[in-house]
Amino acid sequence: MVTALAGGSLLGGGSLLPTSTSSLSTTRIAERMYTDMRKKTDAVQLAYQSDLDPLNARLGSVAGRLSDAEDIQVAVENGETQVKEIRQLLLDLRVILSSAERNPDHKDFYAAQFNGTLTEINKVADRYADAYNLLGRPDPETLAPAVKTLQVEDFGVDLEFQGLYAGSSFNLVGTGDSDGTTYQNEPTVNLMQAVTDPGGEELEGTIGHDSDRISAVAVNGESISFTLDGTDSFTGTLEQGGIGLMPAWFYDGFTDLDAASAAVAEAESALEEVSLNLANIGSRITPIVDRLTREKEQVTGEIATLRGTEEQEIAAIENETRRQFTAVENSLKQSSGDIARYKSILAPLNRGPFADLNV
Repeated sequence: MVTALAGGSLLGGGSLLPTSTSSLSTTRIAERMYTDMRKKTDAVQLAYQSDLDPLNARLGSVAGRLSDAEDIQVAVENGETQVKEIRQLLLDLRVILSSAERNPDHKDFYAAQFNGTLTEINKVADRYADAYNLLGRPDPETLAPAVKTLQVEDFGVDLEFQGLYAGSSFNLVGTGDSDGTTYQNEPTVNLMQAVTDPGGEELEGTIGHDSDRISAVAVNGESISFTLDGTDSFTGTLEQGGIGLMPAWFYDGFTDLDAASAAVAEAESALEEVSLNLANIGSRITPIVDRLTREKEQVTGEIATLRGTEEQEIAAIENETRRQFTAVENSLKQSSGDIARYKSILAPLNRGPFADLNV
């Protein structure tokens, strides 16, 4: 903080400590004045630091909460883009279903297109990292995005922001003879993985949604059964998350296009709920960001004011020390000049009775 003392520099490149050609008395005076000045400036710094420490701590707290709030605000903005893109992809699904209805002999082709578009929807939902995403990356157990928690005050209740999954995923939890096996959908890779339970340990068995391995699908509410590879039966409970779409095989091997069309319509309605929830989060987070921004600016201003006053006081001490040293230095130079003149006057007496006079 004592900037004028850096490198011993004072008064425009001069030095408070004299050079080797300076007199011993000047050196001792400079050292003593420098030491006294440092004691005063250190005392000023210590006094101001006791006021700055809590302000710096406060600034760190506010800045951290503001950063978290801004992350949620960014997630809202990202979500608006995600909803727009997914809305268009749902329209693409309608076109695919319409084409499949007109071309029943190419069912497998359109089923693959349906699954590919559903995978793309899930990729859009998962596009952004967790911190900036309210609509994707669902927990494999809850099939919902993680709750965003925000500390608004230093001491107070945290706010929670729950986004809605804009993609579509599911778990098939085995029951009866299939107990202990769960098929967990992997939304962005168009397959499901056998696991012990949702979010649990992987088992042998991966089923691609475009394969012909699933047949004889029967759905009754949340109950589902199907035959795998023509021989193995699976019965379980269907757990769905997001906008509720299922792979093409779910709709009776993509032969029940009415059911698929109804599912797309329900997905469009679900997406509107996602959009409304997103708008609600946006309306809650914006005033929080604005308030924390003002609070951060206020604390930053208080710190700047204190530091400015501190620097002024230190500068005043340094300037006064320079002034005092300059006065002393000039006085000593004057005395040195007087002695030199005396010697000059007495020089002619060098060979007289004062020859040994040592002034």
